[in-house]
Order: sequence, then C-alpha cells, then structure tokens
Amino acid sequence: MIYLCIMLRICYNLIRGADRMKEELFDDLILERGYEYAQEGAVDHVRKVGEVIYATVHGTEDYHVKIDDNDMFCDCPYAKEGAHCKHMAAVLYYLDSHPVYDEHTIIDALSEKQAKQLLKKILKDHPEYLDQLPQVEKKVEIKESVEEAFRNHPDKKSARSYIVKCMDDYMDIDILIHTFKNYLEDKVVSKSLIDYYSTLDIKKAILFVKSLKTDKPSIKKMYQSYLKDLYLKDNDRESYLDILWTLVREDGQIDFYRELKRQYTKEEWIPLREDLLNSLPPRARLDKIYLEESMYDQLLNLVIQTPGLYILEEYYHDLLNYPEQLLNKYLEELKPLVGKQDITHYLEEIEEIPGGVQFISLNQLRK
Repeated sequence: MIYLCIMLRICYNLIRGADRMKEELFDDLILERGYEYAQEGAVDHVRKVGEVIYATVHGTEDYHVKIDDNDMFCDCPYAKEGAHCKHMAAVLYYLDSHPVYDEHTIIDALSEKQAKQLLKKILKDHPEYLDQLPQVEKKVEIKESVEEAFRNHPDKKSARSYIVKCMDDYMDIDILIHTFKNYLEDKVVSKSLIDYYSTLDIKKAILFVKSLKTDKPSIKKMYQSYLKDLYLKDNDRESYLDILWTLVREDGQIDFYRELKRQYTKEEWIPLREDLLNSLPPRARLDKIYLEESMYDQLLNLVIQTPGLYILEEYYHDLLNYPEQLLNKYLEELKPLVGKQDITHYLEEIEEIPGGVQFISLNQLRK
C-alpha cells in the first residue's frame, strides 16, 4: 500500500488544485475581490464538519459560507440571487493555502476495491508512474516512515514534510513536475501545490510557475504572486522586488502595497510612493492606500466623489474630523430615499458624526 499512499498524495494535490477553484464559476471581478478578501485576512472561523466546510467572511457585514461536495452557499444578498459571490471565492482562496483536510482519514476511508480503482485511474492517466512502482515496492522503509508520519505526527505540516522527504528520496522530481504541468495546463494551480513543489526543488518550482499560461487577469495575478513568494524563498531579492513592483503597479492591491512598503525605509518610501500613486490604474483601491498612508484629505475627496453610500459607510469612522463634508454627503445620498425605504441604519451612522443628531432633525431625515 505504500505506493498507493504516495500516488494518493499526488492525486489529491492535483484534484485539490484543479477542482476546487473552477474559474468558470466566477467572473473575473468576483474572483479578484475574493482573492483580496482572502489576502487581507477577512476569512475567519474556518472549520470542517464531516464533508462540509464552514467559514465566516468579514466585510462591511459578516457573511457565512458553507461549501460541500455538491454546492456552495452564502447568506449575502448577492448569493441569495443564486450567484457565486466574492465571499465564496474568498473561502476557496483561503483553503488553497490553509488546507483543512485530513490525509490520514482520506487514505483510511478507501476500501481495497476503491484503492485499486484509484490506482488504476492514476496509472492510466500517468503511465510514467509504472516505472516508479517497482523501486517504491522494494523500499520497505518508506512504508514504515510514512505510516509513522501519519500515526505519530499530530502536526499535519510536519507529517506532510516528512512524506515529501520520502518522495524526494525515491521519486523523480522531473517526472512529477512534467506530469503536474500537463495535467494542470488549463486549470488553476493551488498555492499548496506550489508550496509542495518548492520543498522539492525551489529552482524547478520557479521554472514551473513561469511556464504557467492563462488568459484570465485574476489568475495571472495569482501566479505572479506565487512567483514572488518563490523568489523571496530563494533569496533572489532583485527578482522578488521586480515582480512585487509589477503587482502593485497593475492594480494597487493593498496587501501587495504594504509588502512593497516594508522593503524600504520611511525616507526611501515617500518619493517612491508619490510616483507610484500617480501611475496606478483606475481600478486601484486608492481608498485603502490613502488610509494606510493616513492621507485623510485625499481619502475624503475620494469618498465625496464616489456615488452611493458603500465607500462612505466603510470610512466615515476614519473621517470624523471632517463632519461637515460627511454630513453633506449623507444628505445628498439619503434625501431621495426618505419616505421610500428604511434608512434607519444610515441615520444611526450619522448620529456617530459630530453634529449628526441635530443635522438629522434640521433636514427632516427621520420620518
């Protein structure tokens, strides 16, 4: 069964990376926002009950996501319309780098018949593994090592590293990478798979990620992020900074921005920041950057100029030193809604702004 354990490990990584994030379920914008949520730490309370994964995603409100073998559910308004939302995407991205599966349970749950069927399928899809089976069968100590790793290592990461070492000793990394590349050519590659590669051979992992092709901007950015992390792990600072600058310039995502900022002293960063802000594309989340840099005048101007209440709700707490401008913005947005829909929630926000209570009364916003 040792060869099955090894093959199952390979197969599980393949399936996990390929099937979990099927990009056809989400449009590019939803994927992008989900990725941002995951990177910003918005996914919380992730737990697995049987075959169902539950998670909470924090935003302007907390929403609850459930993922099982057949479907995904979220209690946000967008998902209630039957669509796949950014909160679902965020949980999927989170799971790529924070797996909650139990490999021991997966292996033990297989009957002998299922194990044989799985192995036949693997060998049919990847006949190159046939050459590996004899040498693996001869290595009894691998079986003992893997069994010991599963039994005696409650820390999954330690167990996984131990198994990877066995695979590195007795299997050809070139064959593995070639197989993975062909199998995943048109699929999304998970970060856990890239991390797995890097434990085997960092240089080959870099070459593998550089070879990945996609027409989807959100997936391309994800692969660039993988490459950035690999360069950092390989102590290639020049390549690391080069790709990090590219990631920030392309969309100004706040987690990449913060990472870039940490690479420079305060004195070095100020002039670099000014040039960067002037070169960011329109879709960049300048609001998050302005808040990060305590550029409150610029943040206020952006909030005032943005139609609707979404961004105002997100930042009014940070802009309480500008009560007049905030109150006028609320008035502009809420006046047409008075008497037509419930605005109690917004009135409670206004009351938190200095002078807000009197402002509500003066402008007859409460009916």
